[in-house]
Amino acid sequence: DIVVYYSENVFVTGSPYLILQLDGAVTENAFYLSGSGTNQLVFRYPVQSGDNSSDLDYVNSNSLSLNGGTIRDAASNNAINTLPNPGSSGSLSANNNIVVDTIQPTMLSATFHDPDNNDIDKDDYISVEFDEPVRLNNCNDSSDFILLNAAYGDTFGNGSYLADTTPDDNYIEIVLGDSPHLILPGIWSGPGEKMPSGIGIKSGGTTCV
Repeated sequence: DIVVYYSENVFVTGSPYLILQLDGAVTENAFYLSGSGTNQLVFRYPVQSGDNSSDLDYVNSNSLSLNGGTIRDAASNNAINTLPNPGSSGSLSANNNIVVDTIQPTMLSATFHDPDNNDIDKDDYISVEFDEPVRLNNCNDSSDFILLNAAYGDTFGNGSYLADTTPDDNYIEIVLGDSPHLILPGIWSGPGEKMPSGIGIKSGGTTCV
């Protein structure tokens, strides 16, 4: 949501919108959502596939379109809807640092770790490396990850889960549960060895990373 501030309370009719500038020549509209009767109007921008921006802003100072509606004060005077120039003081990008990123991270490798040097057992873990910083998003059960080409359906063991030891780095950890079945030819032969294309993170109803 994006908030536009006025010097006094204003009243809205219709569906005004803001024209947002994303990377390249891509523009999207943020439509009026709420705030009529106050000095703060809320506009909502639904992120679309392919939208990306390193610092979101609107297109220019005339990017607030009434779209056939009105924005007026209590005396029915039309509001001045000229916005600060993009990048200048008071603009969206100057007041915020909104990053839009719809490019999914790519998995690079997975590495098995055995802290107690006791073969493959509970609480050992697999670090999964991605090509950019990632953050775990409400995924913490085995329905959210799989081992590709595995010989067993319960590969990671009962009670296995995803962990994010250092948020916003390039790694997610899969912590093994009880009785993991991980001695699989061609996947790894010992701790610290990488397993290219061995691990798959999938969605269990939400986006994991």
